Amino acid sequence: MKLVMFDLEGTLANTMQADEACFVQALFDVFGFKDINTDWSVYRHATDSGILHELFESRLNRVPNQTEIHRFQNQFVELLKKSAQNSNGFELVAGVENLLNELAGRKNFGIALATGGWKISAEWKLITAKLNFQFHAAAFADDAVPREGIMECARQRALKHYQRTQFDSVTYFGDGVWDVRASKNLGCHFVGIGGETRAERLRNAGAKIVFSNYLEVDSLMRILEL
Repeated sequence: MKLVMFDLEGTLANTMQADEACFVQALFDVFGFKDINTDWSVYRHATDSGILHELFESRLNRVPNQTEIHRFQNQFVELLKKSAQNSNGFELVAGVENLLNELAGRKNFGIALATGGWKISAEWKLITAKLNFQFHAAAFADDAVPREGIMECARQRALKHYQRTQFDSVTYFGDGVWDVRASKNLGCHFVGIGGETRAERLRNAGAKIVFSNYLEVDSLMRILEL
């Protein structure tokens, strides 16, 4: 069995712009942090938990405690809700449900979600984007700070769900240069998702295969079956 893992923001749903704005606003609302560098690729770990930890370390010389994390998460989700109301919700990346359903219909494929977002915000985004698909194996920024840790956690949960001791291969779908790096570090195959500018960044980071969306299901399946 081959495992196919997916990131969420920008990979399953077009949430990146709202996600970034709400994240930055929540940092100011809860902690008073200003002048946030939103080039997430420069952070040690481009995950919600990794970014928050690094900002705390650089500005307060400590890591956030659980109460502070929960306060931030709640404010972040509230801002996301307001953003979704103003923009009529979040849209799925074109064709993603068709690919997920195709994979789910094949016994030789397992599916997992491995997102750098927190569980509370990730699950809300999926509901708001109206993704009609249930991930039985998933991991979030709550489970680990590095993306590699999140991906490995998702893999372990997928092994348990599909009752396997190992997978023949693991492929990760992502939209950020950090996804390319994490996949390389873990020895996973990588498929990039992104338009022209993002596609160029992914290729410059080492991605060999990049699609703008999931509309070419047959082509994607041929790649995954290799």
